[in-house]
Amino acid sequence: PTSGLSPDYISLYHVNNGSIEYHTNRGLIEKTQGTGNDVSTLVTFTFPANTAGKQCQIVLDFSSYRHYIRRDGSQNVDIFTSLYPATHSTSDWPAGNGRNNQLGRVKVHDWSVSTVEWGNMKFPCPSGQTLGYELVPTGDSQHIEWSLGPDGPKV
Repeated sequence: PTSGLSPDYISLYHVNNGSIEYHTNRGLIEKTQGTGNDVSTLVTFTFPANTAGKQCQIVLDFSSYRHYIRRDGSQNVDIFTSLYPATHSTSDWPAGNGRNNQLGRVKVHDWSVSTVEWGNMKFPCPSGQTLGYELVPTGDSQHIEWSLGPDGPKV
């Protein structure tokens, strides 16, 4: 797997009712057209002091394949910044996910690291800060799931 920062927390955001499952043991990016049951993954990263002056990039790394399951649908994932990282579980609105600016879209690959489809995924590392990002499903259907381990989102 790619070296870099792993998320402090992974949380699941349920679009249909605004609920958040905070600090889960898996990531899920899922969409089934017409159901409204989309799920995106919220990730929280703390950028240590040694990242000062460096460039960062968010990737989805599934190169070990030990904890990754991709079942069907689109292999593209949209990545957004978040106005605030998830800090607790919620059962409904108005907490929401705090989706903010879209960084771009990546294509997920088996046994490899995602590639940029479009957008600018590189940014100055925000040394000393804790920030949240949202990994959002695309297309008509999608199911990308992984359990905690060496695979998943990295900066």
